Amino acid sequence: MKKVLVFAMTIAMVFSLSVCAFTRQTETSDMIDDSVDRGGTVTRIDIPNEDGTFTTLTGKEAQEWYDKAGEEGKQEAAEESSMQAINDEDEIETIGSFHYKYRYIESKRTKNVERKSLERTVTNKLRNQSSTKQSYTLSLSVSQSWSVSPSVTGNYKESIQSTLGSSWGKTYSKTESLTVDVKPHKTVWVTFIPIMDKSVGKTQKYYIPRGTTNKKPIIEKSYDVTTYNPKYLLSKIGPFKVKSVYGTYVWHEK
Repeated sequence: MKKVLVFAMTIAMVFSLSVCAFTRQTETSDMIDDSVDRGGTVTRIDIPNEDGTFTTLTGKEAQEWYDKAGEEGKQEAAEESSMQAINDEDEIETIGSFHYKYRYIESKRTKNVERKSLERTVTNKLRNQSSTKQSYTLSLSVSQSWSVSPSVTGNYKESIQSTLGSSWGKTYSKTESLTVDVKPHKTVWVTFIPIMDKSVGKTQKYYIPRGTTNKKPIIEKSYDVTTYNPKYLLSKIGPFKVKSVYGTYVWHEK
């Protein structure tokens, strides 16, 4: 009787373990880590062109492009981190017979600049632990705001926005659910490199003397700044074309 009972319990434990192993074969994560995971193998990159078309890279060509972009991103980040913030909180707005004014003088504007240093993960990770291809829901969540380097506040910042117009100084966001196939024993996720418009110029604090014939602005302070503005256009995310935060979407597989 004891032997029969032990055998029955053993069979039950084996069956229970088999069920647990089977239920864990296909796993997904609903969490999106907004840092960047550059690991795995890059399987596909969709790069938007200025004419509304897209260049798709796969395999070795995609990986080589991505490796080069990573090095360029490190250099870009190092240059920006060396810049010090600018603010006008402690500055007096009036002196004697004149008032301080602020302005932004643009020297150059460039469209569609890739911000490789801002790359980040924008989807959950889909993990297929089964022995067959499975379909999962990929959750996309991406957002991008305008930026100024070095960082500026107050009237300096306002002068940039007023000069560049209402289209500048935006924040765009996009959430989307996409159904994708994941190969057996593979994990898939997507990272994003924003493409933004770039403006280079000087933000200045100045005044114009009163009561004299000289009306030429007297520059009190002048700073070289670079500002980037995001875009919201048709983008390609693997086989899908959706209106989203504009940029390059990179597919990783591990």
